[in-house]
Amino acid sequence: MLLEIFIALFMRDSFVRPFLGDFLVVILLYMIIRSFFPIGAPWLPAGVFAFSVLVEILQFFHIVDILHLSDNRFMSVLIGGVFDWKDILAYFLGCLVCAFSYFVLSKAVSQKLTGDSNKEDKAPKYDSINKKPVIKCSICNGEQVAGFVDLSNGIFEDVMLIRCEADLKEFCRKYGIVGQIEKIY
Repeated sequence: MLLEIFIALFMRDSFVRPFLGDFLVVILLYMIIRSFFPIGAPWLPAGVFAFSVLVEILQFFHIVDILHLSDNRFMSVLIGGVFDWKDILAYFLGCLVCAFSYFVLSKAVSQKLTGDSNKEDKAPKYDSINKKPVIKCSICNGEQVAGFVDLSNGIFEDVMLIRCEADLKEFCRKYGIVGQIEKIY
């Protein structure tokens, strides 16, 4: 965000401000919105792209002048005032990066947390005498991770990302867990 502010206020060149700034702004917008949808939002890169194109179309129709905001430097810079096809290309490339991060990186994280890979399943053994199954919940973003708490030292061992009810059922099935699982925060 600081880089975007720096680019908007101080860069006056023909590449960084008009192209790199637009490329980065859609990534910033994606990350801000993504913080409200931490689990399951495959539509978000397309939504950010559509919003960005809408803003560019509004620039074509001089929305800043229509709303009488041309004297307000902040709003003029925020909304922009010049339509350019290269901006749409920058938005598209930025949203491709966002889609890549969602589909590729979230798959890698999910595989790491669930233990899914091309190798033989090496799920940790569930020692019902010394360990208790729990769901660790984040109060910040709502993320839930299933795992086990060692009853002797209280250390949590994460096993599987829980994105939906089916994931929770799979965790219970895989480890033979019956009944309610305590949630910890």
